[in-house]
Amino acid sequence: MREDAKAGLIDKLIVWKFSRLGRDLADAAMVIRELEEDCNIEIVSATEGSDVFARSMFLGMADYFSKELARTTRDGLAKTFERRQWSGGEAPYGLRVIDQPDGRRWPAVYEPEAEIVRQVFEMHGTAGIGFRNIARELNKRGLKPRRASLWSSTTIRGIIKGRSAIGELSFGRRKMKLDRKTGRRLPHKQIDESAIQV
Repeated sequence: MREDAKAGLIDKLIVWKFSRLGRDLADAAMVIRELEEDCNIEIVSATEGSDVFARSMFLGMADYFSKELARTTRDGLAKTFERRQWSGGEAPYGLRVIDQPDGRRWPAVYEPEAEIVRQVFEMHGTAGIGFRNIARELNKRGLKPRRASLWSSTTIRGIIKGRSAIGELSFGRRKMKLDRKTGRRLPHKQIDESAIQV
């Protein structure tokens, strides 16, 4: 759409809601400014009209509710984790989420992967082999990681440096933040984290 706009192929843009133009208030405002000021395009919302003042109000409310929803969701997931109930996503390598007798879902040791984790620690701790060479050795042995086709030094580093191998699970260790240069959401480590023994 931006390429077509810059090429002069668009005169008017009709969106369902103004908030759909960006991930948050700042993103939406940047897109609107680019389209209106640089490309001379009229922007109209099918549900919110075209008034500039109303648009700023709708964008502000959407941003507020989006942040509140994210906070409420995050708090709810943290409480779920504190009750030793798995809050979603995939368990760390070497563990699998299973149904407990009391109805909760919680990670437990998954022996086929746990054996590989033991080999990784044996090679690194006892033999002093580096991450890259451990990955090469596992690939040579025909052992497969969970999702990728081959082991990498990054995956090995995650196993050794992570705390799940010693039975410690954390919630909120990472927070995804938008890199405005690339447009990708990247993980950032959080200082504040809670940990529970498996």
